[in-house]
Amino acid sequence: MLVGMIHGATRNLGAPRDWDKAKDGPCGGLPIRDEKTTAGQGMTSAWQPTPDEIARLNAGASIHLTVLGTVHPPVSMSVGTPPTLYQFGENDCPGHVASDDPKVCRHCGTHIDSLRPPDDEP
Repeated sequence: MLVGMIHGATRNLGAPRDWDKAKDGPCGGLPIRDEKTTAGQGMTSAWQPTPDEIARLNAGASIHLTVLGTVHPPVSMSVGTPPTLYQFGENDCPGHVASDDPKVCRHCGTHIDSLRPPDDEP
């Protein structure tokens, strides 16, 4: 699974304080949306399955949740709504990221060439 950009993200979580990259491996940021749930305060993140994972899900594979440690916190899993073609406009894009077309941002649809100054500008 790939970390996704959750619509309405309120924070970006980093590695835990005691995380040892050499021992534990890389730990990237996780955009989350703080929200109230029927069970109290919650944090929601978005995950995008890879094409291989989509194929396995369509073949009947289950989704596995691994919690690190020995105490299992309460968790909830659901399926989000399908995204619109682009979740953000060019001016509110959280960061341009390549899509299937490496010159087009997967968040806002901006073509990289439109971000370059015209040739006649110094």
